[in-house]
Amino acid sequence: MKNLMKAQWFQLLKSKKILILTVLVTLFIQLVEVFSPLINGDPAMSFGVYLASYGSSGYSLFTLSISAAAGVIIAIICTGGDYKDKTINYEIMNGYTRLEIFAAKSIIATIVGLAIYVVTIVIPCTINVLLFGFGTELEVSEVMLRFFLSLFVEIRLIWIFIAFTYFIRVFWIGIIFATIYFISAPELLDGLSNHSYLLGMSTFGKLSEYVSWINYTLGDGVEYIYIYGRKFAMGESIAVILSSLGIGLVALFIGYFFFKKDDLQ
Repeated sequence: MKNLMKAQWFQLLKSKKILILTVLVTLFIQLVEVFSPLINGDPAMSFGVYLASYGSSGYSLFTLSISAAAGVIIAIICTGGDYKDKTINYEIMNGYTRLEIFAAKSIIATIVGLAIYVVTIVIPCTINVLLFGFGTELEVSEVMLRFFLSLFVEIRLIWIFIAFTYFIRVFWIGIIFATIYFISAPELLDGLSNHSYLLGMSTFGKLSEYVSWINYTLGDGVEYIYIYGRKFAMGESIAVILSSLGIGLVALFIGYFFFKKDDLQ
């Protein structure tokens, strides 16, 4: 299977233009989001305030969905690209089992998709922190915990769309469905206070939601102070991890079932 993984990696490098374009477009959108207050003429704010102020209906969920979409789309290309040139048929002819082929492609697709998700979130956020500071409104550990948990949600979504790609066998249809999903899901979740762990984007909504309240001081003028809370509990963290891995593994099993029964004609 090691040779299959190497072959899959080199196959992906042949599509490096698509890979680079996806990363660049995603980074551009993220940077526009990060600097949108300045673009709109609003005063600069620390990253913590900017992250928490928009909650589930704005920046946080949007930035996660854009990067998640980029990772999923590349994973779909890794999975379904071989159907077009019949590479899978040659791999079977060379004696590899379908389980080995499925596992190799799924591993590479997950690693590359997850890497793109991380890079396209971390770079813009780091630039924002370096320019405007992190602030004291949110704890760094809380933000890092939520980002860590989001990795499991992204893995779940990657595995679901891997299974979907094996079902339809045409990767560009998978890309269209993924695009529709990531565009529509944040809009459907906008304003909802109760998010289910059973849905990928809904879990992203939970992770990006910070409860806040306003206090104010009286002096020469009224100064409003935003206070943010909502620590993610241990039970919630476990629920995110278990639901993501559980649903993702079921999806992979279904995907392998379709691949095993496929006559590859």
